[in-house]
Amino acid sequence: MTALEFVGNEVDSMNIVLTKLVFNFLLIQERIPFKYRSLNGVSWFLCTCTLAYFIFPYILRYMEKSYTKKKAYIAIIFSFVVEILIVCLGNYLGIKEVHNSVLENNIQAWLIYYFPLSRVWDVFIGANIGFLFLKQKNDSISKRTALEPFAILLNVIVLIINTLVTPKHAIDGTSVVLHPNFRWFLPLLFTISSSILVYIFALDKGKISKFLTGKITLYLAKISSYGFLIHYVVLAYLSIIYRMLPKIFGGYERFWWDYGRWLNLSIGFVITLICIELYVRFENRIKRIKLNAK
Repeated sequence: MTALEFVGNEVDSMNIVLTKLVFNFLLIQERIPFKYRSLNGVSWFLCTCTLAYFIFPYILRYMEKSYTKKKAYIAIIFSFVVEILIVCLGNYLGIKEVHNSVLENNIQAWLIYYFPLSRVWDVFIGANIGFLFLKQKNDSISKRTALEPFAILLNVIVLIINTLVTPKHAIDGTSVVLHPNFRWFLPLLFTISSSILVYIFALDKGKISKFLTGKITLYLAKISSYGFLIHYVVLAYLSIIYRMLPKIFGGYERFWWDYGRWLNLSIGFVITLICIELYVRFENRIKRIKLNAK
């Protein structure tokens, strides 16, 4: 699915296409901020996951050696501080954009959002939250589940702020969230609120977490990683279709603002689910073939 993104979307030279294929095949596309590096705008996720899988055993090995809850709290705070420093550096570099044919123009976005070494601090935070979860005491669970409404409210506030600060002209048919210079404090709020949600919901003792552990929500959680990678391609091709519509609809811009967003939310969502189901079935079939071969 990732490899289909450049087909019909734009015409690249063969050198650029081959470069993208090599970078994405090796899952190193976000290690260096080359301008032409990714086949799928969200494939940075795979590059970061690769690094996370590589370093996680070392994190566990370190935690097995006289690790304590105090160290976990210090590690979480330290990781947040590092992320803040990365944001500050990104804001500074964002003012001095690079303009050449090789490097990414928006160095700020690459450093803060896509660069694996910047996102790996989220992995450290998650690992330490997992350690605290394993060390939690049952007698204080009820008090901690009271944070459920607060964490959800914080997430809602962040989404509202994100909507308000994202300029109208920054939204098009392929991406609903681009990143203005003054928006980069928001990932920190997302990280904080998401960390609280992950920990509280893992306890599975609060009313909200119990409500959200139904079959539908668990299914959506299971396929979320597939959906994240596939939806971008689906929306990209829908955008191409919108641009082909006749001018009787008022042109692309008018059609997008009147109908495109709702079509993405409805038809785009359904197509994404269908593609996920087909891919999962294909993946399971390959797994069965491998098992039978053994």
